[in-house]
Amino acid sequence: MLRTILLFNCQSQVIDNTQTRCLIENTHERKKYAGIDPIYVGGDDILLIINAKGAIRFCEMLIKNIYKRFKFSKTFFNGKTFDNPTVTISCGIAIADAKFPVYFLLEATRKMENIAKKAFRDKARTDELNLIRVPEGTIAFTAVSGAMPSDDHACFVLPDNEDDLGLLNNLIFKSLDRENRPKISGLITCGKTEHERLNFIKSIYSSGFRKDSTIDWLNDCEWMVRVLGNENLLKSAKMIIPQIWHTEEEGL
Repeated sequence: MLRTILLFNCQSQVIDNTQTRCLIENTHERKKYAGIDPIYVGGDDILLIINAKGAIRFCEMLIKNIYKRFKFSKTFFNGKTFDNPTVTISCGIAIADAKFPVYFLLEATRKMENIAKKAFRDKARTDELNLIRVPEGTIAFTAVSGAMPSDDHACFVLPDNEDDLGLLNNLIFKSLDRENRPKISGLITCGKTEHERLNFIKSIYSSGFRKDSTIDWLNDCEWMVRVLGNENLLKSAKMIIPQIWHTEEEGL
């Protein structure tokens, strides 16, 4: 399997002992084991190991659930409603092969957490009521394949990048199906010029026309164009999907 280290930082509130026990009990209850290993839970930090196939989706859902659970909401006399979270999460993720040394991943994960926290601060703003608005949370991740550090990473802010995250998770899910591998491989290895990308879409369009139903064929063309037109999404796919395929080929 892929070893994915997740580091969460919870702003504005310390994780208490009850929440810590609940996390550990839920993840180690073998009958309901979710493939999540807590390494450290203390203060406002949580460190987990999780399968990379579900890491992005896990972080997205955790951010949304924490936001809803600890959201402050107030309606003023003029009818305007103010919603703001009292607890938010910044997630740093490092993805690597399961045999990769953990101490290298910890450094990369901490770096991603700092990037996520900076993106969170950059998105904070003051609204027309002179109240501070903050995002629901942030996710930053990188793929680690060697001892030399890399600056390649991707960062998503919720709710601003919610649609992009949904498309990325859909792409990861589709990549697990061997029938989708040829077109996804073409997608993540496609050249950077408009001419190369246009030729790739044309080839997908023509090949799908012969094999797939009209709806599936058009849907495939649509989401591939969206990925090719979004550098953050394309970079994310290039980091995650080859790691997943490499691990499956080794039977890990």
